[in-house]
Amino acid sequence: MPDARIIGKTIQDLVRSLDISRKRQGLISGNLANIETPDYHAKDLDFRESLQKAMQGSSKDLSRTHSRHYNVMEGGGPEITTAAAAGVDIDQEMANLAENNLMYRSSVESLLRKFALIKYTINEGGK
Repeated sequence: MPDARIIGKTIQDLVRSLDISRKRQGLISGNLANIETPDYHAKDLDFRESLQKAMQGSSKDLSRTHSRHYNVMEGGGPEITTAAAAGVDIDQEMANLAENNLMYRSSVESLLRKFALIKYTINEGGK
């Protein structure tokens, strides 16, 4: 990971948030794709719990394919839960989709504002 004094912990946490949102989006999409599959159990993850776990971090080096890739999912990654009852509730999945979209967009907006602040600091620092 780049020097935290330059990039900051906030950006690292926002990247983790985006990665968890991406993973949850895949689970929700999979649930919707299998809505008519008999005996399919819906899968999900708790965004807040997963983010807290990722922010605590560890030195675990997961499935990085190159040594220069960021290790954004430190701490073992999100814990995926499976529904006890078979079947997919479309109303619940659509609510999950809307919630996940809001979390993702909030993280992107925060990340963009952080980068704008860094850019402003760099541009105005020499004046």
